[in-house]
Amino acid sequence: MTMLQKEKLKWDNKLVVYKSAMEVLWSNVKLTVNYFTDIKENNGSKSIQKIKKRIKKLDSILGKLKKKGVNFTVDEIDNNIHDIIGIRIVCLTMTDVKEMIDLLCEQLNETPNITITEQKDYINNPKDSGYRAYHIQLKFKLRFGKQDYEVNAEIQVKTVIMDAWAELEHRLRYKYNSLDNLPEELKEDFEMLKTQFNILAQSGEFTDNLIAKFILGIEKLKVGKKVKQQLDIPKSLLSEWEERQPIYQKAEDVLDSELRIIYENNKEIMNEDGYSWVQKYIHRPKSLESSVLKLKKKGKDVNINNIEKSVSDLIGYRIVCLTQNDLYECFDLIIASLSKNPNVSIVGIKNYIEHPKASGYRGIHIQLKYKVVYGGITYELPAEIQFRTAVMDAWSELEQKFKYKEEYSSRLDLSNDLVQLLNSVKDQLYTLALTSSSLDDRACDFINKTKEIKKKTKQKKSF
Repeated sequence: MTMLQKEKLKWDNKLVVYKSAMEVLWSNVKLTVNYFTDIKENNGSKSIQKIKKRIKKLDSILGKLKKKGVNFTVDEIDNNIHDIIGIRIVCLTMTDVKEMIDLLCEQLNETPNITITEQKDYINNPKDSGYRAYHIQLKFKLRFGKQDYEVNAEIQVKTVIMDAWAELEHRLRYKYNSLDNLPEELKEDFEMLKTQFNILAQSGEFTDNLIAKFILGIEKLKVGKKVKQQLDIPKSLLSEWEERQPIYQKAEDVLDSELRIIYENNKEIMNEDGYSWVQKYIHRPKSLESSVLKLKKKGKDVNINNIEKSVSDLIGYRIVCLTQNDLYECFDLIIASLSKNPNVSIVGIKNYIEHPKASGYRGIHIQLKYKVVYGGITYELPAEIQFRTAVMDAWSELEQKFKYKEEYSSRLDLSNDLVQLLNSVKDQLYTLALTSSSLDDRACDFINKTKEIKKKTKQKKSF
């Protein structure tokens, strides 16, 4: 057995330790994230947008060691690679990032067997590539079998916009091995794209600060004040709604399984170039309150039949892709698959990318009816699948945070200052939507350009 084979065998054995360590650390971090989510008033939006874990692949480790001029041994991996275990926490805003970092460091410092070794602030000191995030590097001790081990781990905390840029940057590094190898005709476009991401991030932070100021004003105003009557829901509807929940849950679960099967059957093309088309995937049933509000806005009678006929997103799914290229390819693939499903009737498609809503909202919605059998009875229920890019999704979450309080504020007598602030937030959100749209278009053009260059390079090699 060669030295390389021996080290590879040692690494395979050590990998089992790393996998166990990751699960223990993951549990600790998840507890902190859940606590953060519970104590933070989310105002109708989610502060934590995504949390992921991974163990660094051997190919990536070897590449990193090679850059450092270090030979492959398990000892050298432990000495030189600080992010074998990686956890990424993606927040909605910079305020969330700062609060998450403070809480995380506090919790980690109080956790036995964990030592924070270094903190790297790439938010205030971005890398040359434009990468921004906050890294917490740590040593983690654990006993595995009858032996004590110390492993390296890294936790990254970033905003949605920072994460979108990191994913795009990773895609390019994967394709060209290094950003240094970018073709000359792409370098200028890359720098412009990087600048525009930074502008969007700054604009998003400014908008969030305005929203926070508005929310603070509402919170102060509502203290000791009576507000208008909240939504009045008939008791009969409450009872029917409860009875329908198992049916809705079954429909949601079955359609979720259908979408996951589509993904599994097309995994190869949906994960090309070292990254996945799908950056985020969530599903949820609509609340009764939201359903009733939707019926009232449509001027329809409030009853269970109208909810199941007219609330198009009674069961909702959201698929978030990195760029518009990925979004449209993912959309085409899913709609082609669903069209073959006898339980699915596609009712309509709404393209809010080509025709954004007045608020600036963008995305593509597939509205459908889904047949599900429950208790021997067939129900046909409305469902909606939303497709957004990461940038569209970040804007929508920020708008939702504002709309949640805007709706509440309608039940209060606002001062002139708060009315002006409310209008300022609306204006800023619309401006942010335009900035987001411009960035999405530029990113789309950039990716198309990389594909054209790749195609030309292949043609040259074939001659």
